[in-house]
Amino acid sequence: MTSYRIGCYMVQLSQSRANEILDTIRERRIVVLGDVMLDEFVWGDVTRISPEAPVPVVDVRRESTHLGGAANVLANLVALGTRGTVVGVIGNDLAGERLRTGLNGMSEPGNTLIVDESRPSTTKTRIVAHNQLVVRADRESRMPVNRKLEDQIISELKNALIDASAFVVSDYEKGAVTPRILSEVLPFAYERLPVLIDPKLRNFDSYSPATLVTPNHHEALRISNTEDDSDEGLQNAARLIQ
Repeated sequence: MTSYRIGCYMVQLSQSRANEILDTIRERRIVVLGDVMLDEFVWGDVTRISPEAPVPVVDVRRESTHLGGAANVLANLVALGTRGTVVGVIGNDLAGERLRTGLNGMSEPGNTLIVDESRPSTTKTRIVAHNQLVVRADRESRMPVNRKLEDQIISELKNALIDASAFVVSDYEKGAVTPRILSEVLPFAYERLPVLIDPKLRNFDSYSPATLVTPNHHEALRISNTEDDSDEGLQNAARLIQ
């Protein structure tokens, strides 16, 4: 028996019920819109301090890359047995090609990664020594995509949603999700299927209509303009957000 939280309420979920839920989504086609990212990890050891500045020197032992952001959302959906498609934006760079290759290797054909020449592919590089994060370096643009790219994203999404079973928006405020895209696509999708949104504060007023919006604890308090993080306070925050 597993416990999980909906709002401020604990719900018991049996293994048989979990299996039943998973069975209902297998082979369903789910469309994801969002900010795709590449997560890079550099693993090593620290045995000395740099003579140039009082910082550790990491002797690199290995490196790995993983799908991140909305690309990771799609990977998780595919791992649960769904047929997923992602629509996102990449740069004209090696990280973008790695994202394209990784997505094409684990999901059905039809992913749409639109190249924006003005931005790098969002990349998070984490340097880890002795299993502890030393530093993270981000390569990204947080500017919203231009109108031409918005038109492309809207067109691709409307085509993809025609035969979909659900629509997921995974917004990390990196520019692929804009108020204009949401205003065009959400009403179109909501008439046909469940719309599920993992939000960010910048676009929160644009997440309507939607079936489910999932702000985290911190986001819920900020959106509702409250500081009461008790169970009762969070229930009140949920009512205010609705």
